[in-house]
Amino acid sequence: MGLDQTAFVRSAEMTAEGKEVVIMQWRNYWYIHYFMRKLWQKKTGTTDDEFNQETIELTLEDLDLLEHTIKNKDFAEFQYNEESNGRNDAAAEHYYGADLNFVILAKGLLTDYKDKGYKVFYNSWY
Repeated sequence: MGLDQTAFVRSAEMTAEGKEVVIMQWRNYWYIHYFMRKLWQKKTGTTDDEFNQETIELTLEDLDLLEHTIKNKDFAEFQYNEESNGRNDAAAEHYYGADLNFVILAKGLLTDYKDKGYKVFYNSWY
């Protein structure tokens, strides 16, 4: 058991067909999870910390913020506890290049395929 995280793209047509395309997967990457949880809380207005099996749509603005956070390694506000920080720092180093590639890909899908209605989402479960 652990934290499984996925980013995927859908269009209205894909949704109607019950399809989606996975563009990134993470495993036990709590910084990204807490980043997405804060984003979800902001978008939904909830103060609930139980962010499990919730799907959140990522906009260009969200991806800009994520890119800034990754590039500046500014995950301090997304730390859960002192004990997990070492593991989170190691995960952030491990995923650094893949995270930036994900942001570039996701932004490209949102801009280049805007006419097809592509949307990017994040979901996680533990």
